[in-house]
Amino acid sequence: MKKKYQKEVIYNQLLERITKKTEKKIRITAIIAAFNEEDIIGHVLEHFISKGIKVYFMDHHSTDNTLEQAKKFKGKGVIGIETFPEESGYPSNFKDIYAWRYILKRKEELHKILGADWYLHMDADAIVESPWEDVPISAAIQLVDALGYNCINFELFNFRPVTDKYKGDIKPQDFFKYWEPADSFDELQIKCWKNFGQKIDLVSSGGHNTQFKGQKVFPIKFIMRHYPIRSKEHGVEKIFSERLPRLDIKERRKGWHGQYNQYLDGKDIEFNKKNLLNYDDKIVKEVYLPLISCFNILDEKNKAIKDKEQQIRSIYSSRTWKVGRIAIAPWRFIKGIFKKF
Repeated sequence: MKKKYQKEVIYNQLLERITKKTEKKIRITAIIAAFNEEDIIGHVLEHFISKGIKVYFMDHHSTDNTLEQAKKFKGKGVIGIETFPEESGYPSNFKDIYAWRYILKRKEELHKILGADWYLHMDADAIVESPWEDVPISAAIQLVDALGYNCINFELFNFRPVTDKYKGDIKPQDFFKYWEPADSFDELQIKCWKNFGQKIDLVSSGGHNTQFKGQKVFPIKFIMRHYPIRSKEHGVEKIFSERLPRLDIKERRKGWHGQYNQYLDGKDIEFNKKNLLNYDDKIVKEVYLPLISCFNILDEKNKAIKDKEQQIRSIYSSRTWKVGRIAIAPWRFIKGIFKKF
């Protein structure tokens, strides 16, 4: 009875804390960097703005109408636009090089400058959603904040074109229905974090993990819909003309930008729906994500146990422990003698 009463008290205290914290709206800003995404960028910006999320936009000298599309939203949810590298304070020789690590470094700087409560580090061809039905992304982030977490990981859904009919005239989430899971190098997507004045590190992980001291990741993954290739023609243009020739050789040597390797090895930019999964929002949110999150929680628990075991092993194998055992041996011998009397 006492245990049940204690649980009820704790539950009510938690509920009261969440209610108080969610009453005050938090400021969320998505930082988006883009190069030649004119057919999708308007839909991406509209998505975030409609969900109550502000956007800071970086254009990396797009040669199409990406920047013009973004300017339409200036003052209507887009709080700032800058051209990388010149307006970002970086050398002009990065103009024609896809210097990803410096774009990430600029995002680290913007984390300090923009003054939001939470940030999203986003690509221009992706949108994010809450893992719960009828709960918008901004409200879901607010709930995570109220529960005391400061980071959100995403499950990446790579949507693929099964026809060549997409022209950018409708929302990508209404057009693309078939997807496949992320490759192993893309599984980690900790790209949403709370700003409490800390220093963050995006560069070390190549933008996959927002690292900082005291990181506490929410155990349930959110949804990231990714639309990197919208048609075969778009894929050929993007990969072989707009991306591969501009990649920084130093970053390639680090193993970054591995998503393009399969096409260098001769894979065709064509997708068959038989090899893809049909996206069902209900199944994803009620079955797929809970299972993925459970596996994630179990992995974290097993890792914690292994870390503890490793700590114990390191203590017992340490020189200090061995010396200590030898030092107290005489005392143990004398103590054993006295026990006999």
